[in-house]
Amino acid sequence: MVTKHEFTVHEHNFDVHGKECSFQTGKIAVQADGSIVTKLKDNVLHIAAVMERSPEADKDFMPLAIDVRDNFSAAGKIIGSQFRKREARPADNTILYARMTDRALRPMFPKGMVNNTVITVTPLALDQEQDL
Repeated sequence: MVTKHEFTVHEHNFDVHGKECSFQTGKIAVQADGSIVTKLKDNVLHIAAVMERSPEADKDFMPLAIDVRDNFSAAGKIIGSQFRKREARPADNTILYARMTDRALRPMFPKGMVNNTVITVTPLALDQEQDL
């Protein structure tokens, strides 16, 4: 018999400079250590974080990887050939988004933490007015 797990969905809505903003957790990527869907106007981002359970003892730094995915279909653009499935080099904006995210988040982790951590940011829907 297969049991169905019920997940608790938490949502928080608030106003930012006259724009509706919301954070939702518990619905997407429930197997990740942390997952959130954030919405600002028509922009929707999914952010997931996964951390290694047992750290390696010989590390003296925190290996943090920020992966920002370009998702052109989130903006309604389908580019390239249907037969070419290779990923291209990340755009300059994507690299800058990853670096800004790393710079803001890294000081929030406790000192001495050496667990491998990966944070993935995936745009689900984008409008052409508001930047990520």
